[in-house]
Amino acid sequence: MLDLHNPYTRLLQDTPIVVPQPALVQDYLTRHPDLVDIVAQIGRRLQQEFGDTMQIALHWDMKTDENDEELTYYLRAEEYDGNLMERIYPLDEEYGPLQADKSGWLHVTTDYQPPLQPLRRLEGGSFMLDVQTPYDTLLQDVPIVVPQPAAVQSYLNRHPDMVDIVAQMGQRLQQEFGDTMQVALEFYRDPEADDEYLTYSLRAEKYEDDVMDRIDAVSDEYDSDLANKSGWLLVTTDFYPPLI
Repeated sequence: MLDLHNPYTRLLQDTPIVVPQPALVQDYLTRHPDLVDIVAQIGRRLQQEFGDTMQIALHWDMKTDENDEELTYYLRAEEYDGNLMERIYPLDEEYGPLQADKSGWLHVTTDYQPPLQPLRRLEGGSFMLDVQTPYDTLLQDVPIVVPQPAAVQSYLNRHPDMVDIVAQMGQRLQQEFGDTMQVALEFYRDPEADDEYLTYSLRAEKYEDDVMDRIDAVSDEYDSDLANKSGWLLVTTDFYPPLI
C-alpha cells in the first residue's frame, strides 16, 4: 500500500512508483476501494513493460472541464521513442473493460515531460533544490518546490541569461503568495510545438476567486525583462492541490 512517510520509495511491494501527491492518491483510493487491486495490477504491468527505460508516476488528476477526478499513471523519460503511444494504448485498452464496473477510474498516458525527482525536505517543512544550481544560493531563503531539478538545471545551463530573473521572480512570488500557496518551479516541454520553457506553478488547498488576477499582475511586472531573454518563464496555476 501507499507509504505516506516516503512517497518516492514504493507504492507496491517490489514495484518502484513515484507518487507526487500521496495524500490525494490515498484519499481517492479510500473513497474508491474497489480500485486498489487494479491500481496494483496495472502498476506491476507497467513496471514489467516500461520499468527499465521509463519512470512510472501515479498522480491524482482533476478534470476541471468536467469537474471530475481520476488517477493517472504517467510514463516519463529523458528521451522518448516515436512509438511510445502505440505501446501505451494497448495497455490502456487492456484494463479499460476491467474498470467498467468500478466506482473510480485509472488512466495510463504520458505527458512527454522529464522524470520527476525526489524533493529534499529542509527544517521548517520548506523545500529547496535537490541539486546544486547557479540559482540555489539566490533562492536559499525562499522555499521553492522543484520536481525536476535536473531538467531545470539543464534549461538554465542552455539559457544562462534566465538565472537572475528566475531568482527574482521566485522571491517576488514567495512574498506575494508564500503564506497561502505552494510555489513550484517546473520544466515544461511542448512536444507538438517543439518548445520548452520554465513555469512557476502556484498551488493551494483552496483557491481565492481573484487568484488569476493576482498571478497576472505579478507576471506582468516581468514581461519587459523576459522579452530580451533567450528563454521563457511562465507564471500560472493549474488549480491543483500542492505537491506533497
